[in-house]
Formats: sequence, structure tokens, C-alpha cells
Amino acid sequence: KNKQKINPNIIFHIKKDNAIRLHRIFLKYESKKYTAQLTEEDFQPEQVVVAIKEQKVNFSAADQKLQDPNLKDSFEVKLSYADGFQASYDDDLKPLLDKLPQSPIDPKKWLFMIAVEDYPETDKVIYAKRSAEMFKETAQKRFGIKERNTYALIEESATSGAIKDKLKRMLENVKSGDTIYFYYSGHGIPDPKTGESYILPRDKSVDYVSRDKDFRLVNLYKQLSDSKASQVLAFIDSCFSGKTDNVLVFKGVAPGLIRSKKIRFDTKKMVVISAGKNNQFSNSYNERGHRMFTYFLMKSLIEGRRNLDTLYKEVSLKVADASNEIGDSYRQEPQIEGNRKLAL
Repeated sequence: KNKQKINPNIIFHIKKDNAIRLHRIFLKYESKKYTAQLTEEDFQPEQVVVAIKEQKVNFSAADQKLQDPNLKDSFEVKLSYADGFQASYDDDLKPLLDKLPQSPIDPKKWLFMIAVEDYPETDKVIYAKRSAEMFKETAQKRFGIKERNTYALIEESATSGAIKDKLKRMLENVKSGDTIYFYYSGHGIPDPKTGESYILPRDKSVDYVSRDKDFRLVNLYKQLSDSKASQVLAFIDSCFSGKTDNVLVFKGVAPGLIRSKKIRFDTKKMVVISAGKNNQFSNSYNERGHRMFTYFLMKSLIEGRRNLDTLYKEVSLKVADASNEIGDSYRQEPQIEGNRKLAL
């Protein structure tokens, strides 16, 4: 008798053989959330074979103009957030974080964070906001960082102007002997022509961010490593291949990954742990409601890992295993560069 509109959220996986498999369905009905976990017995897709005639295509100068960030691919499957509804998940970190004792406040420690989930002109970075907010609390409790020394630019506050101004302000306050923790979660943008890597502020367009050199990753690293701080530890939950969550950042282009350049910085005083290789992309961890790399990073920190090299090896192994469970094309292998002997 009572009719209610239901908008199911459907997740497909693309397998190694390019077959598309229905993986999971989420829906909400009468204020309750339901999850259907499917097996191959439940759903057997028909194989579709398409023959494409080989033909050389010549592009004019007009065709080679910058991509419109609002242009959508003709076929795109992703997790959506209809009417603010999020897929159900089991977050086991919050109870652990609540029990984590506050470390003694150390005025020589600083935290600078940038995280964007909801971009106005391109796809979401699923769970980036939620992971960043929890990482802030984790870092403050684990490292003893006071709120005054925390610069957290999350969602609407992560604009290009705010990032430039707040970073400059923090670096003016940093002194010799201090430690900087840097965290970024959002789209990583490779320049298709040069291979240079850029972060994407919330108010920047994918096509034009490379015109602002302040967001070139190598320049951000240089500002951090050239500061008065004695050590810098950077955690980058982003890859710079042109994809995030297996969705193209540049719309309407061929689905190949762009291999970004190796980034140079002062490897004596700085270390960077990134979400994956430069030809991979970062994944969301839908089962836990977080970004995959950040989830395992926080888990290791909360569980008390004290050695940087041990932390990296643990996070790298767990992220690689979890991403491999999704499928071969989702493979994500965190990387580390710089001084592994720096103190957490």
C-alpha cells in the first residue's frame, strides 16, 4: 500500500579478463540499511564481445583542447551518495581510537593536513573527509600535537588560497628541532605533458591546476624540507596516475594510466610514505568506511607502532593484500622514500 522510492547503490568489479562482475548492492528502506553480498551463483553475466575495426584517427588542433572536467564517460560505474546516503560499513577503528591514551603534548610537533572528498568539478574521493577527520585525532593523540599546532584544511576549507596562506603561516612558526607531519588525501593530478605531479585543492579545475606551480608536489615537498624543522614525515593518500578509485580524473580520455615523474626532496630530513606506485591508484576501503591507505596507517599508529620502517612494512603489506582482494586491476602497493630512520 505504501510506496517508497528506493535508490540502490550498486558496485561492479572489473576483473583481469576485463569481465564486469556485480559485486554488491546497498539500499535503504524505511530508515534501515540493507546490504546484499552476492556470489557468482547469484549472478552470471553474459559475455559481450565487441569487434572494433582498426582505423587511424587524425585529431585537429581544436580537438586537442583541454578536457572539460564536467564531461562524463559514456559508461561509468561507481559508488554514489544519493540524498546523502552512504553505503553501510563496519568501522572498527573508532573504538580503538577512543581508548588510545593522549600522549604528552609536545610543542615542537606540527600537523598540516589537506583533504578533499567532494570536488565541485570532478568525482568524489570516497571517504576522504571521514578518514582525514579521524587521522587528525589519531595524530594528535599518538604524537602529542596540540590543537594550536594543527592546520587541518578539510573539504570546504581546503581552497588554494587557504593552503598557500596556512602553509606559509605554519612554516614561519616552525623552529629548529621541530617535527612536521604532513598529510594529503584527495585527487593527485599528473600533467599529461610533463609527468609532473600536482595536488588538487577543492576550488581548482583538473585541467588548470598545473598552471599554479604552488601545487606542484615537488614544490610542496621543497617548502617542507627547506623549513627550519629538523624532520618532516609526509603521508600521501593519493596516487598520481590519472585515476582514483579506478575512475579517470581526466574525463573523455583513453583509460591508460599516466606515469608521473619521480619527485626529489631532501632525503636526509624528510620521508614520504605514499598510497601506491606512480602507475597505480588509491582505493577506498568500503568495508571500513575509509580510504584504504589511511585506514591501515591509522590502525598501525593506534596499535602503537613506534618504528617508522616497521610501520611502513606493516601498512604496505596490509594495503597490498586488501587491494588484491578487490581485484588485480585494483592492486595498490604503498611506497616509501627518504630517511627511514626518522623518529615517529
